[in-house]
Amino acid sequence: MKRINVFILASLLSVATWAQSQEATGSGPLALLNKLKLEKANSLYDHLAYSHAVMLYQELAASSYQNRQVFPKLADCYYYLSNSENAEDWYALTVAMDSIAPVYYYRYAQVLRSNGKYQEADMWMNRYSKLNSNDSRAKAAEDGASALERLMSAKSPYKVSERKDLNSEYADFGAVQYGNKIVFTTARSENLVVGNYYAWNDKPFLDLFVFDSSAILTKRISPFSKSINTRYHEGPVCFTADNKTVYFTRNNYYQGKRNYNQKGTTGLMIFKADLVNGIWENIMPLPFNNKEYSVGHPALSPDSRRLYFTSDMPGSVGGSDIYYVDILGDNNYSTPVNLGPAINTEGNEMFPFVNANGLYYSSDGLPGLGGLDVFFAKRLDNDKYSKPVNLGAPVNSPKDDFCFIMNADNLSGFLASNRPGGAGDDDIYSFTLNQLMLKGLVRDTSGLSKPLGLADVFLMDASGEVAGQAATTENGEFTFDVAFNNDYTLMAQKEGYTSNSKSFTTKGVSGTEMSQSINLGIDKPFMLTGTIVDKKTGQKISEVELTIIDTVKQVLILDIRTGADGAFSKKLEGVQMKSHMAYRVSLRKAGYLAKTLVFDHYISNYETNMNEFMEVSMDKIGVGVDIGKLLNINPIYFDLGKWDIRPDAALELDKIVQAMKDNPTVVIELGSHTDSRGSEKANMELSDKRAKASAEYIISQGISSDRIYGKGYGETRLLNRCKDGVKCKEEEHAQNRRTEFKVVKF
Repeated sequence: MKRINVFILASLLSVATWAQSQEATGSGPLALLNKLKLEKANSLYDHLAYSHAVMLYQELAASSYQNRQVFPKLADCYYYLSNSENAEDWYALTVAMDSIAPVYYYRYAQVLRSNGKYQEADMWMNRYSKLNSNDSRAKAAEDGASALERLMSAKSPYKVSERKDLNSEYADFGAVQYGNKIVFTTARSENLVVGNYYAWNDKPFLDLFVFDSSAILTKRISPFSKSINTRYHEGPVCFTADNKTVYFTRNNYYQGKRNYNQKGTTGLMIFKADLVNGIWENIMPLPFNNKEYSVGHPALSPDSRRLYFTSDMPGSVGGSDIYYVDILGDNNYSTPVNLGPAINTEGNEMFPFVNANGLYYSSDGLPGLGGLDVFFAKRLDNDKYSKPVNLGAPVNSPKDDFCFIMNADNLSGFLASNRPGGAGDDDIYSFTLNQLMLKGLVRDTSGLSKPLGLADVFLMDASGEVAGQAATTENGEFTFDVAFNNDYTLMAQKEGYTSNSKSFTTKGVSGTEMSQSINLGIDKPFMLTGTIVDKKTGQKISEVELTIIDTVKQVLILDIRTGADGAFSKKLEGVQMKSHMAYRVSLRKAGYLAKTLVFDHYISNYETNMNEFMEVSMDKIGVGVDIGKLLNINPIYFDLGKWDIRPDAALELDKIVQAMKDNPTVVIELGSHTDSRGSEKANMELSDKRAKASAEYIISQGISSDRIYGKGYGETRLLNRCKDGVKCKEEEHAQNRRTEFKVVKF
């Protein structure tokens, strides 16, 4: 019953009684009889009565009458009846004819694939591709062989088993959890109206049944609802989150009237019903139904605000496409939106199911194992979807696989298939997700981030035990099977690279797979380098005593004397890219002012040259040198007429304190000078008080009193022309107001 589910649950309804009432007129020559028989067969075919048409086409084929017309139609009949073996035989005869339509190459490839003849199928699909290069199925066929190899060899997180308690010799599919019960679609004959067969495949119409495991064994399966089931097709269904509203597929039969399209067939529609006091009432068709095309296979978003469905309405990409509408309330819905070529192909897409992970659906237009395969596409922003991924075996098989539906736990569910080994036609299978597939990537981050092949990857569980080991592919990829609700650690290593580890958890993860990446950098030492130079001349200074201390870890990084080139280098241990370097750098050499520098930087390369980030230089020193200028001391300010040390002055004096601690033999005269304004006596007294106050501050910070003294010079040592009586600018007067820290002993 495969093709009833290749959306021609849709137009499959033809008038069974009509097919039975037509009689061949046997008068006249044999040619006339065959002509009439062909006309009748074609009429049955056009009314989708394939089970009746196939018998007439067989008779015509046996008499070799109009083979060019008979063989393709006979092959198509078997194709739509899901008889891939007979379809293969007749398509083989069809494609051997001259100037046959390319679509038969495609269908022939499809049935060959369903029959497990993949290489031969690829050959005919390639022939179809050459004639229809713009067909997305043709483009997908180019990847068909490699896709097949991946699908057949890949591990699967799914465990699939037949539901023998649900299946019958007839078609059973579309199982969905409904509270503690299971509602499904079936063609079994319980409560069957006499003669209620449809001409598509001469089998009973579909109805909705419910399975109740708590009922008495013989009563576990019963019709779902007398108000919903009719003498025509019903199913599949979906329920709102509160189970109080059902959306279901039915032939265009409403209020006791069956409706036909212009071709004389009856398509599918989606209906809605509400649960009122335990009875399904308020049955009504959705407003976007149309008798000229089919709408079916409803599926609700998790919040029950969006309805997805299958339709062959005008504007579809292929035979049947997946659409959605937003549910606006009061039986109002938005205009149907086609999910577009990211999901839909020139083939058939149908049986959507949506959960928090994304969209699951069946398609025969994408590379797969054969027939309809189940695919998954993750929903992205702006209602876009990722590239569909084939779920592979055992979810998919060479036959038709469809109606993939997950339960609320996102770890189990149902699917349907007409694969061999079942109870009859289409059968219901249950699946469980017993593990996640972890897809990982190891990258080389020493330069441009790129995949790193042939790296060893270890998977460790929460106890630290190794749960798996793998080597990355040339594309840096690896996979592991991991359990749900566990903590893990990944560790990657490769010769020539620094090993790395990363922890992750599967707690709260839903779906079938997750991804992790881990980065490895080249095992190259991190180096700290620099060159000490004379600040004035730029010449390199040798024999400098250099110490570097990590102020965070409080460890000595380096303690050396520089060589003739004034350079230094140190391999850094226990660091990596973006590590924080907080260092105190001390420089000492006879004849130079010793100094302490603060280096604060984040590692951004394997070599960090200090000279690129700060001035690593020294100043020559001797008697008479003003170390204030060497240290770039800012002017020391006092409030008008006062000599108290202000906070901003203390910051500058602290620099002198540090310099004197770095240079313990230096003796300094701290001289304070004023401009010429004011009386000489007042200027002398004020400058002396300020000089002594500044010296006292430095002594208070731990400097011996015999190493510094303050002296005021007033206006006696002006640096410019601005004596009493000379008119000068403020900037000129400011040059004379200064504090000097002259070395008097070294």
